[in-house]
Order: sequence, then structure tokens, then C-alpha cells
Amino acid sequence: MSETASTTRSRTLEWSDPVATAAAGAELAGIDYLRAVIAGELGRPPISITMNMAPIELEVVQVPAAASDDHAALGTIGVDELLRARRRMVELARVLADEDVAHFPATDDPDACTYCAYLNSCRARPMRREDRFGR
Repeated sequence: MSETASTTRSRTLEWSDPVATAAAGAELAGIDYLRAVIAGELGRPPISITMNMAPIELEVVQVPAAASDDHAALGTIGVDELLRARRRMVELARVLADEDVAHFPATDDPDACTYCAYLNSCRARPMRREDRFGR
């Protein structure tokens, strides 16, 4: 096999019409829309097909404190951050599949903590008491 042939890759993507999915979703409450996507009753967003990500679980939790209005949470997550997060999730999935894991060590990448689902309960980087329990 030539070197060019061994490094050439292609991918074919198929997705549902996002306009039809959005129209169907417009008739539902947000949580019902997400549940329908997870159940496969509505098509996934095209970006999730492109990034090879799919929602697998939905959890509704209480927000411990009122959100701040400093606009820090506004904006977009860049593709590079999504790819980095995906690589890390795949890495962690391999560890879970191959080893008996009692706990995960905290990452050396403080930016990873920004979107971590366990930010509020991290033993390695505990939140200040006021931030955890303040109202």
C-alpha cells in the first residue's frame, strides 16, 4: 500500500433536516425536546453528527444559587474546545473500560474545570463555602 493511500480518510455523514427537527421541537417544552432527541424520536443536531457526539443522559438538578448577570457565561464554545473535551472523554472512557478506577485525579488543565459536570463536588478543587451554599 502506498503512503498516500494509508493516510487518506473519508467520512460520509447523514443527518435529519434540522429545520423539521426544530419545528417539531418548538411544540415541546425544552426538557421534553431533549428527552425526544435522546430517545431517537427527533433527529440529532447536525453538529452532533459531525462531532460524533450524542446525548445519552439527561439529569435535572437544582441550581444552588442564582446565576450572576455579569455575562461571563455568554458566548460560544469553540470547536477546538469541543475537540479537546471529546479527546479527554474518549481517554477517560478507555480508562474506565480497561481498569478498576476508584477515583479520577484532578486535571492539570484548569480550563477543563470550566465545563466539568462535577465542578461543584470536586475534592481536588473545592469551591468556597460561600459559593457552594450561599444564596
